[in-house]
Amino acid sequence: MMARLVDTYSSGKPIRRALLVDHAAFKMKLRRDPSCDVLQSEFFLGPLSEIFDPGVPEKLRSQPSESVHCYTVDHDATRLAK
Repeated sequence: MMARLVDTYSSGKPIRRALLVDHAAFKMKLRRDPSCDVLQSEFFLGPLSEIFDPGVPEKLRSQPSESVHCYTVDHDATRLAK
């Protein structure tokens, strides 16, 4: 399943890239937000998107009219999993 995550911070800092590259496990508080859903053909992939799954660009191209569900992430509640 593909999901779009929109970060929200009230005063915290973003997750460090090193933790993402090391595939650290996080506990996150997510809230489904249909207002920011996008079509797979419109889903933005940045230069570091391969961190998560190198096959994502092909998956997006294979069904361009499918929707990618959006969730907001409350990073003030995000913690490393134990």
